[in-house]
Amino acid sequence: MPDTRQHQRNFSNSPHPIGSPPGFMPELGAMSAFDMWGSVISSMQAWTRQMTQYGTTLQREWLSFVEKRLKHDAALGQQLAGSKGPDEIMRTYSEFMRTAFEDYQRKFTTVAKLSGSMTSDALGMMQAGEAETGRADGADYRTSASSPAA
Repeated sequence: MPDTRQHQRNFSNSPHPIGSPPGFMPELGAMSAFDMWGSVISSMQAWTRQMTQYGTTLQREWLSFVEKRLKHDAALGQQLAGSKGPDEIMRTYSEFMRTAFEDYQRKFTTVAKLSGSMTSDALGMMQAGEAETGRADGADYRTSASSPAA
């Protein structure tokens, strides 16, 4: 029959209280791992939700642009076919190219602004999450757990 006292001695030599979860660090004080990770998870959910909304907005912008440009591209063939001479073909094609260039320029500007807002908001949300979890001051939980209690 195995000696159960041997197992009890092994647990009693542990620096952590019996029954504490792995990774438990009493040096962190009142903040539990659940409190730390709960706020991190909440921040990540908000960040993911915001980035998904931005991604959806960017996709809608781009798809509406492509739809518009495809309609213009399809109309070009009909306009060229209805031209009465080389001068009209050149005017039609020049107008098409100028409009396409302006459309692409406007859309790329819009997409760049949205991307800039997305990046700015993402950084702001990450900084807010760091402040909420107490890491904005550069404190690292791993180093604070190993430092001697004051």
